[in-house]
Amino acid sequence: MSDPYEDEGARSNAFDEIVKPLFDHWGSQHRIAPNAEVTSAHVDRVLTQGGRIVILREDRNEGGAGGDVYMQLSRDFDMFRKTEGGVEGAPVFLVGVWGAALFVAGAFHDGVNAVIEPLTDIYFMYADKSRRRPSRLARVLYALSVVLNKIDYASLVHQPIEPSIPRVYTDCVDIHTGLPVGLLSRFEPSPLPERLIFSALLIRDQASPTAQPERVFVKLVDRRPYGAQVHSYLATKGYAPYLHGYKILQGAPTAYVVEYLGHPWVSLFDLSQREDFSAKIPSPALDRIKGAVNTVLEALESGQLVHGDLRPNNIMIKLDDDGRLEDVDGVRLKIVDFDWAGKVGTVKYPLSRNEGIPWPGPRGAHIQQSDDKRLFESWWPEFCTYSRQLKDTV
Repeated sequence: MSDPYEDEGARSNAFDEIVKPLFDHWGSQHRIAPNAEVTSAHVDRVLTQGGRIVILREDRNEGGAGGDVYMQLSRDFDMFRKTEGGVEGAPVFLVGVWGAALFVAGAFHDGVNAVIEPLTDIYFMYADKSRRRPSRLARVLYALSVVLNKIDYASLVHQPIEPSIPRVYTDCVDIHTGLPVGLLSRFEPSPLPERLIFSALLIRDQASPTAQPERVFVKLVDRRPYGAQVHSYLATKGYAPYLHGYKILQGAPTAYVVEYLGHPWVSLFDLSQREDFSAKIPSPALDRIKGAVNTVLEALESGQLVHGDLRPNNIMIKLDDDGRLEDVDGVRLKIVDFDWAGKVGTVKYPLSRNEGIPWPGPRGAHIQQSDDKRLFESWWPEFCTYSRQLKDTV
C-alpha cells in the first residue's frame, strides 16, 4: 500500500484486493440519506452482514486530502444512525484509510448519546525491513473480522435499549470458587449515577422453570482494586450486603453483584437530610448506632482489615415500617462501598479525594488500623449535635 495511486478509487480498489481473504464483499459508494435532513453522504465503502451495515469505510488517497477522515466518518455515522438501518444499540465499526495509514474506531448510539471511540492506534502500511508493520496490521484486521463473526446482529435489531446502562455483563461467578452463580438481566438506570451502581435481576438456576429472579445491585469498579476480601468478611458477619459474585471483562470495569438494599434500608447521610430525622432517631437510638459501628470496627481490627471511608453515606441502617429505627436485637446496620478497603498496611488512600474531609492520613499513604475509628470519631459528635439541634427546633 506504499505506492502512489492515481486517485482515491485506485487506492480503494487496491485495499479491497489486499483484504479480500478477510472482507470479500465491500459495497462501494453507498449513499446515506436521512429522511429528516436535506443533506446526504456517500461512504467510500460499506460492509454488510446479515443484511445490516456493520462497517463504514472512508478512503483518502493522501493524508490531508479531502478533509479529516475521522471527522468524515463521525459525520457518516451520525447520518447513518438516523436512517432505518441505524438501529439503536447495534455497534458499527469505522475504518479510515488515510494515505498510507489505517485506523479502526467503534461507533455506538444508546438512544441518547452517540459514542465514537478509536479502538486502535494509527497503523502505517509502508513496508519495513523488520516486517513488524505488516504483522501488526494483519493482527488488527484479523481481529476485526473475528469480532464481526461473533456479534449476533440479528438479535440486536428492534430491541429497546435503555440508555446509560451496562449491557456487557450477562452473568457472574463466585468470588472464591470461580463457579457460575447465575445470569444477569433487566438492568435499570443507576440510582446513584456518580457511583456507577445499577440494579439488575439475578437468576441463579436458569434451567429451572420455577427459578425466581432476585433484585441485586451491580457495582462497577475501575482502576482501583476493590476490597472484596473485606466486603466478604463483613458480609459473613452480617455487617455488609451479601456479595453474590463478580464479573471480569477485559477492557471494561469489573462488576460486583451485591445484595439489594432497598426500602427500608437508608444511609445515615440520607436519613439526616429528612425533616423528621430527630423524631425517627432519638438520642438513645444514636447511642445504639454508635455501638453497632464500634462492633464493626472491632471486627475489622480482629481481621487486620480496614475500610478506609467510614462516613455517613457508607453506613446503612434498617428502619421499621413506620420509618423508625428497628429495635429488635439492636440496630440493623451494614457497611457499603469497599473501594478503598483491604489488609492493613497494603491499601492506600487515593491521590484524588475530597480534601474537605478530615482524613486520618495523607493522600497516597497506607491506611492504618486506627484510621477507621479516627475517621468515624471525627464526624460522629457533629452528627449527634445536628440531630439534637433539629429536635430543639421542632
